Amino acid sequence: MGKEPINVHILFALKGEASNKVRDSIAKAFDALNELGRVAVVLDEAQYLRYSTVGLRPLLAHVYDRLRNVTLIMTGSEVGLLHDFIGIDDPSSPLYGRYGLTIELRPFDEERSRQFLRRGFEELGVRVDERVIERAVEELDGVVGWLVYFGRLYLEKGADAIDEVKEMGLS
Repeated sequence: MGKEPINVHILFALKGEASNKVRDSIAKAFDALNELGRVAVVLDEAQYLRYSTVGLRPLLAHVYDRLRNVTLIMTGSEVGLLHDFIGIDDPSSPLYGRYGLTIELRPFDEERSRQFLRRGFEELGVRVDERVIERAVEELDGVVGWLVYFGRLYLEKGADAIDEVKEMGLS
């Protein structure tokens, strides 16, 4: 792809007129992205958007229907809640009837977990002791998100990253 991702974090808890202003600002940001050309907007853990007081479903429907250069990708660890938020099957939802694709990642088996970690570290040019990879495979149960997080954290913390990932998974 050749382009670096831009990470944007937006936190808001607003009601009334302020909520409308935030929604309008987000809409303008999407419009500006559309003008740039093809862009993917990833909403990670999107099931939490259901708590939004801004009313995002009509905005997401507008993006889906009108902004041809913007592709929305919603990820979440609670697929049922994400599906309920989007409301593709709910006639009262602004997103009713839109096409959506669910890709479910099941935990990897041990061999695939090993291959995944080895290949990831290889791509980064990082040498990792086989014992560390074996421990990660044994303790992270093939959960793809945990393996990814471990790989990223390993660059900063070494083998201690396994314990931190496990703590995060238990919280």
